Amino acid sequence: MCNKIKRRNFIQLGLMGASSPLWLPSNRIFAADSTPEFMLHIHLGSWCGLSSGLVQPQEVGKWPKGAHFQNETTGSNNPNMNKHHKSRDFVFHDYSKPLQEHADQLMMATISSVALGHPEAKSYQQSGNLPNAPGAGWVAGFSDLAFGSKDKKLMVINSPLAGKPNSFTPNQVTMEANTMQEFNAASTDGNRVPRPGQSNDFSKVFWKKYLERFNSTALDGINRSTNDTEKSAIEYTLNTLIDGFSGYNTNDSTYKSLASAISINGLRSKLDDLIDHTNSVMNTRNLVNENFFRNQLILAGMLAKKSTASGMSIQLGGGDLHNGGSDVITARSASKVWIQLMQFWTWVKQNNLDDKILVVVTHEFGRTAYNKSNQQLKVFDGKSDIEVNPPGRDHSLLTGMLFLNRNVPVGRVGGMGEAHTPLGSNDLTGIVNPDIEGYTSSNIMGSLMLRLFANKLKGDDRILREYWNNFNQHIPLILG
Repeated sequence: MCNKIKRRNFIQLGLMGASSPLWLPSNRIFAADSTPEFMLHIHLGSWCGLSSGLVQPQEVGKWPKGAHFQNETTGSNNPNMNKHHKSRDFVFHDYSKPLQEHADQLMMATISSVALGHPEAKSYQQSGNLPNAPGAGWVAGFSDLAFGSKDKKLMVINSPLAGKPNSFTPNQVTMEANTMQEFNAASTDGNRVPRPGQSNDFSKVFWKKYLERFNSTALDGINRSTNDTEKSAIEYTLNTLIDGFSGYNTNDSTYKSLASAISINGLRSKLDDLIDHTNSVMNTRNLVNENFFRNQLILAGMLAKKSTASGMSIQLGGGDLHNGGSDVITARSASKVWIQLMQFWTWVKQNNLDDKILVVVTHEFGRTAYNKSNQQLKVFDGKSDIEVNPPGRDHSLLTGMLFLNRNVPVGRVGGMGEAHTPLGSNDLTGIVNPDIEGYTSSNIMGSLMLRLFANKLKGDDRILREYWNNFNQHIPLILG
């Protein structure tokens, strides 16, 4: 268990963010360090927190009342969800137990989702702000606040919310890429990048918008209304777009090491350790394609290792299972995500990047089992195939966050009360104090940003409020 940080030392200690690309090419943002910090933000859109393992029971074998069935303390009717594994302060079910591999660098938080609607909850869990509020996405804010290399930088994101620029980051150029091939298409000179509507349009680059924004007339107008520092940043952005980024290829040593580390054969081998059949997990209708996720992790690793980018976000949606099946479909999908993420993190550790890279995993809101719809599905319970009827799940104000980094305070923050009530806690042991308000993602994220990277941030906790206006009162309670 991590020792708590004293408030007087808090600012001196030290944060973090995505599935498409966003560029932060500003020489006033990045310092001379050739190995900048990198955030990888993975958002599991609409996924059930209990099924995925992002929301955990407080004790082994004991789910809170109403977790799986309204007003009942009984567990899931998928027995593999009820098989728990204790590791440090964590309680993993069988589908999430792959996370045990790097539990020594893992922090999990159970918090309030703030909103019940998809757009509101998604916006908050990807940017710390409700829709249309001023603020940057986690990756965008992190890249703008944290010092790093003064080389041109790319943020790769696949959701507008994940990289939404704000008034404090006017020089971001937003792009999109999910694979190395898409990155290569997006990172060449603007005159050669395929335009939207053309064949092989991998990059989905918003070139028209930005070419219009930076034409001579527009640039003159910008120059007249900005100071010298901002003019320099604009010129840097234009030069970045003209020069482009060097592409990668399959003969690249970093690519080879990542492809070997995050292998499908390795995924299958690790799935053999789960109770449920490996083939069932791989072949059942799942929420994520393992090859697609693998390619995204490979791209993220290359961007981080080569100091090409300061962040990437990955969006894995499709989990809105009101019609039932979450305790099987979501759980199986999550097991693949966790195994591949652990493969990626093993590579990160081997390359001594585990203090430079911060992985953040979020989802939109908790899922109650109050919807009577269900799906009839078969699972293997360790002895035979049995049929289960996992119910549909409706929205609740309970959600979870996961963080990986060498210097995170290992353990759990917050907890789940009855009927999916988000609770706060005084420490990181998972022991709940119901008198403390449930935390929010902006408080957790801001606190970690200060804790992990405070000596490389431009300012202190006050500047974080400019990005995430809900970040305030809970700093001492969460980490200090």
